[in-house]
Amino acid sequence: MKFTVTRKHVSHMGRLGILSEFSRMPASQIETPIFMLYARGGVITHLTHETLQQVNTDSAILQIPFPSISIMKDAVQQSNQQSLSNFIGMKEYPSFVCLHDPFNLALQKSKRKMEVAIKGRRGNEDHSAEKFMSSIESLVPDMYQVLTQLEFTNKPKRMQVNVDRSIQFLDNCLSLHKNSEVLKKTSVIAAVQGGNNLSLRKECAVQCATRDVHGFLIDGLCSEEEATEDVDSDFVKAVLENTVKLFIQSSVQHKRNSHPYQRR
Repeated sequence: MKFTVTRKHVSHMGRLGILSEFSRMPASQIETPIFMLYARGGVITHLTHETLQQVNTDSAILQIPFPSISIMKDAVQQSNQQSLSNFIGMKEYPSFVCLHDPFNLALQKSKRKMEVAIKGRRGNEDHSAEKFMSSIESLVPDMYQVLTQLEFTNKPKRMQVNVDRSIQFLDNCLSLHKNSEVLKKTSVIAAVQGGNNLSLRKECAVQCATRDVHGFLIDGLCSEEEATEDVDSDFVKAVLENTVKLFIQSSVQHKRNSHPYQRR
Protein backbone atom coordinates (compact mmCIF):
# COMPACT_ATOMS: atom_id res chain seq x y z
CA MET A 1 0.00 0.00 0.00
CA LYS A 2 1.30 3.44 -0.96
CA PHE A 3 0.19 6.97 -0.03
CA THR A 4 0.96 9.78 -2.47
CA VAL A 5 0.41 13.47 -1.64
CA THR A 6 -1.38 15.23 -4.51
CA ARG A 7 -1.96 18.62 -2.92
CA LYS A 8 -0.72 20.25 0.28
CA HIS A 9 -2.00 23.38 2.01
CA VAL A 10 0.60 26.14 2.08
CA SER A 11 0.18 27.21 5.72
CA HIS A 12 -1.61 24.27 7.36
CA MET A 13 -1.10 20.52 7.76
CA GLY A 14 -4.05 19.61 5.55
CA ARG A 15 -3.25 17.63 2.42
CA LEU A 16 -4.98 15.58 -0.25
CA GLY A 17 -3.63 12.28 -1.40
CA ILE A 18 -4.19 8.91 -3.01
CA LEU A 19 -3.96 5.42 -1.54
CA SER A 20 -2.78 2.97 -4.17
CA GLU A 21 -0.80 -0.19 -4.87
CA PHE A 22 -2.97 -2.48 -2.76
CA SER A 23 -1.43 -5.92 -3.20
CA ARG A 24 -4.78 -7.58 -3.88
CA MET A 25 -6.05 -4.68 -6.00
CA PRO A 26 -3.02 -3.12 -7.75
CA ALA A 27 -5.14 -0.95 -10.08
CA SER A 28 -7.30 0.53 -7.30
CA GLN A 29 -6.81 4.17 -6.29
CA ILE A 30 -8.63 5.81 -3.37
CA GLU A 31 -8.62 9.57 -2.90
CA THR A 32 -8.15 10.82 0.66
CA PRO A 33 -9.44 12.02 3.02
CA ILE A 34 -12.25 9.48 2.89
CA PHE A 35 -14.90 8.06 5.20
CA MET A 36 -14.71 4.30 5.66
CA LEU A 37 -17.81 2.13 5.34
CA TYR A 38 -18.76 0.58 8.69
CA ALA A 39 -19.28 -3.13 8.02
CA ARG A 40 -20.01 -4.97 11.25
CA GLY A 41 -19.62 -8.68 10.66
CA GLY A 42 -18.78 -7.88 7.04
CA VAL A 43 -22.23 -6.39 6.38
CA ILE A 44 -22.91 -2.68 5.79
CA THR A 45 -25.83 -1.71 8.01
CA HIS A 46 -29.15 -1.17 6.18
CA LEU A 47 -27.57 -1.52 2.72
CA THR A 48 -27.53 -4.49 0.40
CA HIS A 49 -24.57 -4.90 -1.92
CA GLU A 50 -26.71 -3.89 -4.92
CA THR A 51 -27.96 -0.74 -3.17
CA LEU A 52 -24.42 0.17 -2.20
CA GLN A 53 -23.37 0.05 -5.84
CA GLN A 54 -26.03 2.64 -6.66
CA VAL A 55 -25.24 4.87 -3.68
CA ASN A 56 -21.45 4.81 -3.98
CA THR A 57 -19.71 4.13 -7.26
CA ASP A 58 -16.28 5.27 -6.07
CA SER A 59 -13.79 3.04 -4.32
CA ALA A 60 -14.11 2.86 -0.55
CA ILE A 61 -12.58 1.01 2.39
CA LEU A 62 -14.56 -1.38 4.58
CA GLN A 63 -14.06 -0.87 8.32
CA ILE A 64 -14.73 -4.25 9.94
CA PRO A 65 -14.47 -4.48 13.76
CA PHE A 66 -12.43 -7.49 14.88
CA PRO A 67 -14.95 -8.50 17.61
CA SER A 68 -17.69 -8.82 14.98
CA ILE A 69 -15.69 -10.95 12.53
CA SER A 70 -13.31 -13.05 14.65
CA ILE A 71 -15.95 -15.74 15.19
CA MET A 72 -15.92 -16.34 11.41
CA LYS A 73 -12.18 -16.95 11.12
CA ASP A 74 -12.50 -20.70 10.63
CA ALA A 75 -15.19 -20.27 7.97
CA VAL A 76 -13.04 -17.74 6.09
CA GLN A 77 -10.03 -20.05 6.21
CA GLN A 78 -11.98 -23.12 5.08
CA SER A 79 -13.68 -21.23 2.25
CA ASN A 80 -10.34 -20.83 0.45
CA GLN A 81 -11.41 -17.35 -0.70
CA GLN A 82 -7.89 -16.02 0.04
CA SER A 83 -9.13 -12.72 1.49
CA LEU A 84 -11.79 -11.35 3.83
CA SER A 85 -13.28 -9.10 1.12
CA ASN A 86 -13.75 -12.08 -1.19
CA PHE A 87 -15.44 -14.07 1.58
CA ILE A 88 -18.05 -11.39 2.33
CA GLY A 89 -18.77 -10.84 -1.37
CA MET A 90 -17.17 -7.38 -1.64
CA LYS A 91 -13.95 -8.14 -3.45
CA GLU A 92 -13.86 -4.66 -5.04
CA TYR A 93 -13.42 -2.99 -1.63
CA PRO A 94 -10.22 -3.10 0.46
CA SER A 95 -10.91 -4.37 3.99
CA PHE A 96 -9.57 -2.85 7.21
CA VAL A 97 -9.98 -4.85 10.43
CA CYS A 98 -9.98 -2.47 13.40
CA LEU A 99 -9.53 -3.71 16.95
CA HIS A 100 -12.46 -1.79 18.45
CA ASP A 101 -16.09 -1.52 17.41
CA PRO A 102 -16.77 2.26 17.26
CA PHE A 103 -20.43 1.63 18.10
CA ASN A 104 -19.66 -0.59 21.08
CA LEU A 105 -16.54 0.63 22.87
CA ALA A 106 -15.54 -1.57 25.79
CA LEU A 107 -12.69 -1.75 28.27
CA GLN A 108 -9.96 -4.12 27.12
CA LYS A 109 -8.24 -5.05 30.34
CA SER A 110 -7.10 -8.55 31.18
CA LYS A 111 -5.86 -10.15 34.38
CA ARG A 112 -2.95 -11.56 32.39
CA LYS A 113 -0.07 -9.18 31.72
CA MET A 114 0.47 -9.68 27.99
CA GLU A 115 -3.09 -10.41 26.96
CA VAL A 116 -6.03 -8.17 26.05
CA ALA A 117 -9.67 -8.97 26.79
CA ILE A 118 -11.74 -8.29 23.67
CA LYS A 119 -15.52 -8.28 24.00
CA GLY A 120 -17.15 -10.21 21.18
CA ARG A 121 -20.31 -12.18 20.55
CA ARG A 122 -19.29 -14.79 23.10
CA GLY A 123 -18.37 -12.28 25.79
CA ASN A 124 -14.87 -11.27 26.84
CA GLU A 125 -12.07 -13.35 25.40
CA ASP A 126 -8.38 -12.91 26.23
CA HIS A 127 -6.04 -12.49 23.28
CA SER A 128 -2.27 -12.73 23.30
CA ALA A 129 -0.33 -11.43 20.30
CA GLU A 130 -0.01 -15.03 19.06
CA LYS A 131 -3.74 -15.74 19.31
CA PHE A 132 -4.69 -12.43 17.71
CA MET A 133 -2.28 -12.89 14.80
CA SER A 134 -3.54 -16.42 14.26
CA SER A 135 -7.03 -14.97 13.76
CA ILE A 136 -5.70 -12.30 11.40
CA GLU A 137 -3.94 -15.00 9.37
CA SER A 138 -7.26 -16.82 9.00
CA LEU A 139 -9.18 -13.66 8.03
CA VAL A 140 -6.54 -12.25 5.61
CA PRO A 141 -7.72 -8.62 5.47
CA ASP A 142 -6.06 -6.01 3.27
CA MET A 143 -5.16 -3.97 6.37
CA TYR A 144 -5.45 -4.50 10.10
CA GLN A 145 -4.85 -2.67 13.37
CA VAL A 146 -2.39 -4.45 15.64
CA LEU A 147 -3.31 -5.55 19.15
CA THR A 148 -3.29 -2.74 21.74
CA GLN A 149 -4.32 -2.23 25.34
CA LEU A 150 -7.05 0.41 25.51
CA GLU A 151 -8.10 1.62 28.95
CA PHE A 152 -10.10 4.77 29.62
CA THR A 153 -8.27 6.41 32.51
CA ASN A 154 -6.83 9.76 33.55
CA LYS A 155 -4.20 8.25 35.84
CA PRO A 156 -0.71 9.05 34.46
CA LYS A 157 0.84 5.75 35.59
CA ARG A 158 -1.92 3.68 34.01
CA MET A 159 -1.70 5.63 30.75
CA GLN A 160 2.06 5.03 30.66
CA VAL A 161 1.54 1.31 31.30
CA ASN A 162 -1.04 1.14 28.50
CA VAL A 163 1.32 2.83 26.04
CA ASP A 164 4.27 0.62 27.03
CA ARG A 165 2.23 -2.56 26.67
CA SER A 166 0.73 -1.42 23.38
CA ILE A 167 4.23 -0.84 21.97
CA GLN A 168 5.21 -4.31 23.16
CA PHE A 169 2.10 -5.75 21.48
CA LEU A 170 3.10 -3.88 18.32
CA ASP A 171 6.58 -5.41 18.37
CA ASN A 172 5.21 -8.90 19.00
CA CYS A 173 2.62 -8.61 16.23
CA LEU A 174 5.20 -7.25 13.78
CA SER A 175 7.53 -10.13 14.52
CA LEU A 176 4.76 -12.64 13.83
CA HIS A 177 3.63 -10.71 10.75
CA LYS A 178 7.15 -10.72 9.34
CA ASN A 179 7.33 -14.51 9.58
CA SER A 180 3.88 -15.10 8.09
CA GLU A 181 3.63 -16.22 4.47
CA VAL A 182 -0.13 -15.58 4.47
CA LEU A 183 0.15 -11.92 5.50
CA LYS A 184 2.89 -10.86 3.09
CA LYS A 185 0.39 -8.77 1.12
CA THR A 186 -1.43 -7.36 4.17
CA SER A 187 -0.69 -3.88 5.55
CA VAL A 188 -0.11 -3.18 9.26
CA ILE A 189 -1.63 -0.15 11.00
CA ALA A 190 -0.16 1.00 14.34
CA ALA A 191 -2.31 2.76 16.96
CA VAL A 192 -1.22 5.93 18.78
CA GLN A 193 -2.49 6.13 22.35
CA GLY A 194 -1.89 8.21 25.46
CA GLY A 195 -5.30 9.32 26.66
CA ASN A 196 -5.51 13.08 27.26
CA ASN A 197 -1.75 13.36 27.80
CA LEU A 198 -0.26 15.06 24.72
CA SER A 199 3.30 14.39 25.83
CA LEU A 200 2.58 10.67 26.14
CA ARG A 201 0.89 10.66 22.74
CA LYS A 202 4.01 12.23 21.24
CA GLU A 203 6.13 9.51 22.81
CA CYS A 204 3.81 6.81 21.48
CA ALA A 205 3.79 8.40 18.00
CA VAL A 206 7.59 8.46 17.85
CA GLN A 207 7.79 4.83 18.99
CA CYS A 208 5.22 3.71 16.41
CA ALA A 209 6.95 5.65 13.62
CA THR A 210 10.20 3.76 14.23
CA ARG A 211 8.49 0.46 13.46
CA ASP A 212 8.05 -1.04 10.02
CA VAL A 213 4.33 -0.30 9.63
CA HIS A 214 2.24 0.94 6.70
CA GLY A 215 0.08 3.51 8.49
CA PHE A 216 -1.10 4.98 11.77
CA LEU A 217 -4.36 5.28 13.66
CA ILE A 218 -5.19 7.87 16.36
CA ASP A 219 -6.82 5.82 19.12
CA GLY A 220 -8.62 6.47 22.40
CA LEU A 221 -9.93 9.98 21.78
CA CYS A 222 -13.10 9.49 23.84
CA SER A 223 -13.83 7.83 27.16
CA GLU A 224 -16.12 4.86 27.71
CA GLU A 225 -19.01 7.04 28.90
CA GLU A 226 -18.43 9.87 26.44
CA ALA A 227 -20.33 10.04 23.18
CA THR A 228 -18.26 10.65 20.08
CA GLU A 229 -20.09 13.89 19.30
CA ASP A 230 -19.18 15.21 22.78
CA VAL A 231 -15.42 14.90 22.28
CA ASP A 232 -13.64 18.24 22.64
CA SER A 233 -12.70 19.34 19.11
CA ASP A 234 -9.84 21.50 20.45
CA PHE A 235 -8.34 18.41 22.08
CA VAL A 236 -8.63 16.40 18.86
CA LYS A 237 -6.99 19.25 16.94
CA ALA A 238 -4.15 19.42 19.49
CA VAL A 239 -3.60 15.66 19.24
CA LEU A 240 -3.39 15.80 15.44
CA GLU A 241 -1.09 18.83 15.40
CA ASN A 242 1.26 17.31 17.96
CA THR A 243 1.47 13.76 16.61
CA VAL A 244 0.92 13.61 12.85
CA LYS A 245 4.03 15.65 12.02
CA LEU A 246 6.11 13.25 14.14
CA PHE A 247 5.23 10.31 11.89
CA ILE A 248 7.17 11.69 8.92
CA GLN A 249 10.08 13.06 10.98
CA SER A 250 10.59 9.88 13.00
CA SER A 251 10.03 7.56 10.03
CA VAL A 252 12.69 9.34 7.95
CA GLN A 253 15.20 9.32 10.81
CA HIS A 254 14.40 5.67 11.54
CA LYS A 255 15.00 4.59 7.93
CA ARG A 256 18.40 6.24 8.06
CA ASN A 257 19.59 5.00 11.44
CA SER A 258 17.55 2.07 12.78
CA HIS A 259 16.57 -1.52 12.22
CA PRO A 260 12.80 -1.82 11.55
CA TYR A 261 12.12 -3.64 14.82
CA GLN A 262 14.64 -1.90 17.05
CA ARG A 263 13.15 0.04 19.97
CA ARG A 264 14.52 3.49 20.64
